[in-house]
Amino acid sequence: MPVDWAYKADSWLKELGVDHDTRLYPGDHGIPPAMQADFVQWFEQTTGHR
Repeated sequence: MPVDWAYKADSWLKELGVDHDTRLYPGDHGIPPAMQADFVQWFEQTTGHR
């Protein structure tokens, strides 16, 4: 997703009162380790699964 879309989505979600985090990661089309770690942490917290 282009970075400007991430900022627009962040604004819309705030307007709607949706609890969220916006995090930007350096890199191209891969998944950097920091993004993978954040996703795994979010998934485990959200679902209760490891």
